[in-house]
This record gives sequence, structure tokens and C-alpha cells, in this order.
Amino acid sequence: MLNKRYTRLHEAVWEEAAEVGASAPEIADRIIPKLYPRTAAEARQEDADLMFRTGVVNKVSEILKKSKGPCGQIDFKEIDEEFRRVLKRLKLNSNAYYVESVGQYVEVQGLIAEPDMLDEAEQHLRRKGEECIAEADKLAALKRALRRRRK
Repeated sequence: MLNKRYTRLHEAVWEEAAEVGASAPEIADRIIPKLYPRTAAEARQEDADLMFRTGVVNKVSEILKKSKGPCGQIDFKEIDEEFRRVLKRLKLNSNAYYVESVGQYVEVQGLIAEPDMLDEAEQHLRRKGEECIAEADKLAALKRALRRRRK
């Protein structure tokens, strides 16, 4: 039963993404009443609807980032012939990347069609990487302080 629900969630996410784009909040708002009407009603009654929605938005975002859409992979027929070999060689981890100016994940095909968005997606990932490195540096400093204290 759980696998059936999980599969239905993935299907619903990609159905809605085809309609509204890769906006996790917008998709979540559309699938909650369809897939989870009783849960949503209970969450509202218990003033937990924001927490419930946040969880669904996070799951939708994860599906958009980590899965490859309903076919399980990038649809190469929609990509210019010139870039097919490049994409096969690169083996990207996702079929969509976040573009801040549009506030959503954009599929690789869209990034190829709009190089400015490709640049934004790259810069977003680089900033995220720098943030992760900066946070790791802070943890390393904390670790050094702990070791000094133990001596």
C-alpha cells in the first residue's frame, strides 16, 4: 500500500509540474487536496496545516530534484542534437536546477534553451557550495576548540 501511495505521489508531482512548472509550493498546493484531503482537514483542525504543507513542499522539491521525471531520465528527444552527446558524457545528477529569477527548478532542456538561466543555475550551485564549505570551516574550528579544551 505504501509503495502505491509513493508512486501516486510521484505521478501527481510530475502531472502538476507539466501544468505549472517545477514550483514545489505550487505543486504541493495542488496535490494536497487531491491526495491528502482528510490529512489536510485534520492538520487544519489541529493548527498543523503549515507544518503539513511544509513537509509536502519539501518532499515535492526532493522529487523534482532527485528523480528524472515520469520517464526516469532526461527526455533527449527534446534536446538539440548538438548537446545530446555532451549530456550523456556529463551524467548530470538532476534533470532540473534551481533558477532564482524564476523561483523554481528549470529542466535541463529549458536551461539549454535559455543560457542566462543556465548561468543562474550554475551560480546558485556555486553559492550553495561556498556556503557548505564555509559551514564546514566553522565546524572544523569548533572541532579544533574542542580538542584544545580536552588537552
